[in-house]
This record gives sequence, C-alpha cells and structure tokens, in this order.
Amino acid sequence: MGRKTSFRIGTTSYIIDAGLSQNLSYLTRNFKAVKEMQLVLFETNEFSNIPSKREVTRLKTIAESHDISFTVHMPCSIELGAPDPVERAGSIELFKRVFDITYPLSPICWTLHIISPLEFMYPEKTDKKSLRGYIERAKESLTRLLPLFDSSRDIAIENVYPHFYIEPEFIDEFDTSVCIDVGHLLYYSQDVNSHMEKWLPRCRNVHLHGIEEGGKDHSSLAYLSEAFLRRLLLETLKNSTVQTVTLEIFGKEDLKSSLNALPSEIR
Repeated sequence: MGRKTSFRIGTTSYIIDAGLSQNLSYLTRNFKAVKEMQLVLFETNEFSNIPSKREVTRLKTIAESHDISFTVHMPCSIELGAPDPVERAGSIELFKRVFDITYPLSPICWTLHIISPLEFMYPEKTDKKSLRGYIERAKESLTRLLPLFDSSRDIAIENVYPHFYIEPEFIDEFDTSVCIDVGHLLYYSQDVNSHMEKWLPRCRNVHLHGIEEGGKDHSSLAYLSEAFLRRLLLETLKNSTVQTVTLEIFGKEDLKSSLNALPSEIR
C-alpha cells in the first residue's frame, strides 16, 4: 500500500548494543520502513559516543545507499545556562564539537533540551531568581552558537518537562523549530491536541513512544491505542511541517512491535 504521509518513520541509534554505524546497518537490513535514525549522543566523565570523522563517513555512506536521513540529539549533559562559567564554557564547546562532527550528515535538525536542571521542573517549586539567571546565561550561550547554523530553524527545542513554560521564550526570541515529544506529553497527562495546535507549525521532528502501565516511558507503541495512533499520524501530522516521526525507543523487540502498531498505510 502506498505511503499516505509526507514524513519519514525513524528510530534511535540504540536498537542493538553496538555503535552508531552498526545500528544503522542493522536497521537497513532488518527494518525497511525505518528511513531516519536519531543519533542519541552522550558525553560524561564515564562515557562518550561522539562519533569520529571516520564513523561519520561510514554513517553517510550507509545512509546514502539506503535513503536514510538523520536527526541529532544533543547530549543531555549540555548546560548552556550553568551557573559555573567553566561548566558553561565546556557545554558550549561540546555543542560546537557535536555540531561540527555531525554537520556532514545534513541532519533534519539538532534537538536540544534547553532547560534540563530538575530544580526547574515545576513552576510552583522553582526559585524565580535562579531560573531567570539560568535563562539569561543560556540565551547568551545560544547567541554565540546560532551563527553555526544555516538557519535557526535547524535547532529543535524539545518539550521535556510537564510544563512547557520556559522554552517558548527561546523559541520566539531565536526563531527555532520545536521537537514535539508526544511521549512526554502523554507521560505527564498533558493535552496533546492543544500542544499540537500551538507548536505544530514550527515542528520538524516528533518523538513518539509508549507508556507502560507501571509508568515506564520510551516503551513500545503497542501500549498506545490504535485510534490514537491513526488520528495522530494520519490526521494531525498529515500535510504538516513534520519531516520525521522518531520512534524513540531502545531495543529491537520494542521496535518490531512499534512498527506493527503503526497504521498499515505508513508501515
């Protein structure tokens, strides 16, 4: 059956316990419906999977042979508004390094958690002075990074916390895109329709994952209703600016069941 949507179906670079290019090769061999891979990148004192130039070349070669696109998830350790100037400078350099190394892949977008400290998770528990300081420092950092991009819309700010109350200040001021994480909206019992109505015109990339009964997210789409998936994928996102829907899950069995849960029109 012919595809009824303009967006691609993608998934993460952590479907098997292996490197980035090994995951991409595995996807091209076993999941023909997958046409985008999100590079989920990390950099901590204990672990880093930032690719080398050689691995980026391998990724590009495989992708070109199989019509695969990329999105890049910036490391969650990036703290553009960190109070410590050393930590903040390190975050800026890490951001630049990830951008430079992945730019040859022509990603659909670079996804960013612009506000990540847990202390800012809930507005009613947030110290307003501390938050304002973080925001202003993050803005200063982002101002320095913006010239890297061909367009400010290449940056996609993701909704992470249950209250999307800080990010719009960055989105409007810097004219960025958004990454709508539907799984996060469901996890925090937020209204998906109202969020979509407001932010879909700026959205390039949607993250989608199921929520298990015990509350575990980033699970198979099999935990979502068929009616919800059909409405989201075949009605809400149809003819939108969304270029890819990333099944943000981590494991081959969850990927298999997630693809099976998709409406037959887009498998």
